[in-house]
Amino acid sequence: VSTQSTWGKRKAIRLMIELAENEKERYEYEHMADLFSILTTLERLEIAWVRDAVTPDDYTKECKSLIAKYNALKSSTESFVPSLDSFVSTYAKHCTKAAARLKVGAPGTADTDREKLILETGQHFITLMDALKLGQLAKDQLHPLLSDLVHALERLSIKKELPMRLSKWAEVLNGMKAADNLSGDQSREFLFELDTAYTAFHRGLGAS
Repeated sequence: VSTQSTWGKRKAIRLMIELAENEKERYEYEHMADLFSILTTLERLEIAWVRDAVTPDDYTKECKSLIAKYNALKSSTESFVPSLDSFVSTYAKHCTKAAARLKVGAPGTADTDREKLILETGQHFITLMDALKLGQLAKDQLHPLLSDLVHALERLSIKKELPMRLSKWAEVLNGMKAADNLSGDQSREFLFELDTAYTAFHRGLGAS
């Protein structure tokens, strides 16, 4: 994508600010301009890092700063920027690398460890759901698997609601004897909540 195209998008947003008819519109357009600036700056940084044109330390420092700015801005734009993807597709199609980095929420230098943990967390979900589907309903079969999953979610700093939603099942299991089984209804409800949480887990990784 040419520099001219990028400049054209930037100029269009600036023009929107100048033509704003009220304070609400000006507020929205100014924040959109800030978001556009973060995306274009991060896109250039990602390209520089891939080409070894910036040191890992400098890249990590600047990338963390841009991600922090985006996170601070996100809550202020939720009402008029439905999603990062929608903004990128409309105003910043050339910023795919930046958008992907903001979704990960960490610099590329941290990708290996985070991606490994994401894969492990997904496997914990699948293992626990498979156990329930196979009729493994005893406390001593399910409790270790659930503990591994909740711990992995906490290590990923996933929103508190997700591990808390599953922790209530830890309380149910803690109140049982080792050989006690969940009932059929409990098993179906637990499996439903796991499936819902698994979907939310992947949505949370992609949403931003």
